Amino acid sequence: MIKYIFIFVLFFVSCSSSIQKKDLVSNKNLKDTIITYNLEGISIEGAEVKVSYKASKILNSKTILYGETRKAIIFYDFDTQKIKVIEKYYSYKKSLENVESDDDIEFIKEQSYYIDYNGSVIGRPIEDRIDIFKEFKDKIPFNIK
Repeated sequence: MIKYIFIFVLFFVSCSSSIQKKDLVSNKNLKDTIITYNLEGISIEGAEVKVSYKASKILNSKTILYGETRKAIIFYDFDTQKIKVIEKYYSYKKSLENVESDDDIEFIKEQSYYIDYNGSVIGRPIEDRIDIFKEFKDKIPFNIK
């Protein structure tokens, strides 16, 4: 009897692992990749970029710029001819080293606009924008292998 239970368990475990491998292969075929980069030299307190790729091409990104008294988040949504940019600005209610949660951060403003792949604004000029696209383009790959 124990022999049959052992064979059943062995059969069940081997079937389970083949299902997981199939799921991994199908997820791999989607070719979605998310990579996080540290962007040096843009902000004294640091900058982090999370980039999503689809079929090895850049799809969108979220850049967080940390400052001493505030932070900014820049979203890039890549299209074939232009890039949609959304900038969100936040202020710290406490000093940066004492910020513990979102309750310690206050939303200031949001703005959106489009740029071309050279970083030039499309349409009306934007006065108070964070222009880091050249540095972004120099350091972040738009295509991965």
